[in-house]
Amino acid sequence: MRFSYPYALFTAARVGALLSCLPLLAQAITWDGGGVSNTSGTWETGGNWNPDGVPLSSDSVILDDVTSGTRTVTISSGSGQAINDLTITQTTGGAINKLSVEEDFTVSSTSNPLAFTSSAGQGGIVIDIAAGKTFSAARTTGSLTANLDGTFNLAANSAFTVAATEAAVTNSDLTLNGPVTALAGSTIKVSGGSASLTLNGDSIFASGSTLKLEYTAPQGNAIFTNNAIMSMDAATLDFAWEATAGNNAGIGRNFNNTGDWTMANGSSIVLSSTTGRPTGGGNAVSVDNQNSGTMRVESGSTVSSRKFFNTGTLQLGSQTAGTTDAQIHWGGQITADIEFHNGRDAAGTAAVGIVNVLGDTLMGHSATTAVLAVFNGSATSTGSVFNVGDGTTVVNFTLQSGNVAFTNYAGNTLNLKANTTTLLKSLLTTNTGGATTITNNGAIVHAGNLQIQGNKTGTRSITTASTGSYRVDGLAAVLRSNESTSGPTGSDLTLNFTNSGILSGSSAADKLTYVNGTSKTTFDVLAMNQTGGEITAGFGSNGSGTSSIGSLELVNTNLTLSGTTKMSFDLGSTVGSGLFDSLILSGNGAVFTLGGSETLDIRLVNGFTPADGTYTLVSATSVGGIFANLLLDGSDAAGAYTIDYAADSISISFAAIPEPATWSLLMGLAVGGMAFCRRRRN
Repeated sequence: MRFSYPYALFTAARVGALLSCLPLLAQAITWDGGGVSNTSGTWETGGNWNPDGVPLSSDSVILDDVTSGTRTVTISSGSGQAINDLTITQTTGGAINKLSVEEDFTVSSTSNPLAFTSSAGQGGIVIDIAAGKTFSAARTTGSLTANLDGTFNLAANSAFTVAATEAAVTNSDLTLNGPVTALAGSTIKVSGGSASLTLNGDSIFASGSTLKLEYTAPQGNAIFTNNAIMSMDAATLDFAWEATAGNNAGIGRNFNNTGDWTMANGSSIVLSSTTGRPTGGGNAVSVDNQNSGTMRVESGSTVSSRKFFNTGTLQLGSQTAGTTDAQIHWGGQITADIEFHNGRDAAGTAAVGIVNVLGDTLMGHSATTAVLAVFNGSATSTGSVFNVGDGTTVVNFTLQSGNVAFTNYAGNTLNLKANTTTLLKSLLTTNTGGATTITNNGAIVHAGNLQIQGNKTGTRSITTASTGSYRVDGLAAVLRSNESTSGPTGSDLTLNFTNSGILSGSSAADKLTYVNGTSKTTFDVLAMNQTGGEITAGFGSNGSGTSSIGSLELVNTNLTLSGTTKMSFDLGSTVGSGLFDSLILSGNGAVFTLGGSETLDIRLVNGFTPADGTYTLVSATSVGGIFANLLLDGSDAAGAYTIDYAADSISISFAAIPEPATWSLLMGLAVGGMAFCRRRRN
C-alpha cells in the first residue's frame, strides 16, 4: 500500500539525518514497481521502491520474485548508484528478473554484498552490464563469498568485479552458476589476499576479454575452475600476484577444468605482477593445473603452466580441411622446470588421459638450464594415449628446454603418426648436460619423423625396457639425430637406441630410416642394441593367420643382439609366396651381429606345413655370430629345419615332409636339436 504523506516525512527524516551527520541504519529496500512488483522501471525513481526513496549506500536492496513476464530494473546512464548489499531472488519458472546496469554500480558491505538465488533456473535472473560500465561488489571486513545464480552479460569494455578489501589475509571467492557472455575488452575480476573463480555455467569470452584473479597476500592462492562449456576467443586468463613481498612456498596458483574448455585464436593463460613478484616459475607458481574434462588449446594460444595433470582429453592444435592452425605454445612464460603428466591427477590418483597433438605445438620454453619432463601414464596408471598427429595432417611437435625427458610408462601408448615431426631439443648453454631422452616402458608406435637434438655432453637416447614395445609403422618412419645448438662437440652427437622389450613392424612392409642430421660422417650409422626381449618383423608372432607376417627394414643401422633376445619369424606359406617374415638391414652400416646366446623361433601360421625350400630371414651387408637356441613354434626345433649363416644373410631350409605322422614324430623329438641343424658360413 502506498502513502504519499509518510513518504515525505520519511524522506525528510533521511535528509535531516544526513545533514546532522548522524549515521543511518541499514534498512531493507524492496522493489515494488510503484505498487506492481512485476513492473519494470528505473532504479533512480524513488517511487519504485518500498519504502519509497532511491536506495542509499547504507541500504540492503531486494529484487524479489517476478511472477510473470520479464521485469527489468535499470540503473540509468549518468546515474551511478551505491548500496550496502543486493539480494535477487527468482522462484517462479518462466519469468525473468533482470538488472540492467547502464551506469557504474557499487555494492559495498561489511558482510557478503551479493546473494543471487534462482530456483526457477539460471535464466530466471539476468544481469546486463552496459558497454564501458562497471558493476563492483566489495566486502570491507572479512572474506567475501559470492555464489551467484543467473545469467551474466558483459558488453564491450565493461567489468564485473568482486573484492575482499580488508587485508591481504582475506579471501575472495566468486562462483557463477549460470551462463556468462563477455564481449570484447570486458573483464571479470576477483580480488583478495587469495582469490578464486568458478564457472558452473556455459561461458563465452570474446576477443580482448579477461578473467583476472588478483591476489595480494604474500603467499596467496589463486584458483580458477571451469565446470561447464567455456569458449575463449583471443581472451586471457590472468593470475595477477599483487603482493609487495613474500615467496612462493606452498602456494597454489592453478586452473582446473572438468568441463569442455576451448582456447582459440591466441587466447592465453598468463602470470602477471605489477609489484615485482615472480611470474616465470618458482616454488609453487602455476602448479597442480588439471584437466579431467575436455580441453582444447588451438590457433596460437598459449598456456603458462609449470605442472599440468591430464585425466581427460587434451587437444593441442586443430585442423580444418587438412590444414593445421598456428603454433601452440604450452609452457608459456614459465622459465622453471616443467612437468606434464598424462594419466594421473595432482594427488597421484591414476586415470586414463588422452592427448591429441593436432596442430603445430611447442611444449617447453627457452630456459637453457631448466628441465621439461613429460610423463605418459604413471607407475599405477595404464591405458593413457599420447597421439602426435592424425596420420594425415602435417604436424610439428617440439619439446624443448635445457634438458628434455619423455617417459612412457608400462601399459600406455605413444603414437608418432605419419606426416608428423616430433623434435626433442636441448637449449643448454653450459658445458655439461643437455640431455634429450625417451624412456619407454609401454608402447611406442613410430610412423612419423622423430628427431633427437641433445647438446653439450647430454645423453641422447631412446630406451625401451623389458615391459615395453617399439613398433615401426609403415614405410616413412624416420629417426634423425640433429646437430647440437652449440655445434658438433663429439660424443654428445651419439644417439643410443637400446631395446629390451619387443621390436616389431606393423604391416606387410615397414621401414625405419636413420638420418644423420649432424655435420659429422662418424654418426652416419645408428647403433641399435637389442638386449633381451623379442624381435619380430611383422605385427606380432604366432598368429592364427597371415596378418602377422611382414618385412621390417632398418636403414643406416647396425643391429646387435645380446643376452636372452629372441627373434621370432612367422611362416605362412611356401617360399615363392612371400608370406614369411624378413628382417632387412640396408644403407650405411647394415651390420647384423649375434652375441651367441640368442634364440631363433620359427612360428608356423595359417595352418602352414613347411615344404622344400629356403627362407631368407635376415639380409644385411654383414652378418656375424650364431643363435644359441633354435625353436619351432616355441619348442626345440629337433632338426625340423637347417640354418645357414652366410656373410650377408641368415636363412633356414625345410626338408619335404611327406606324411603328417612323420611330421608329428619330428615335432615330438626333444633331444639333440642342435645336432640336427646344419651350419654353413660362406
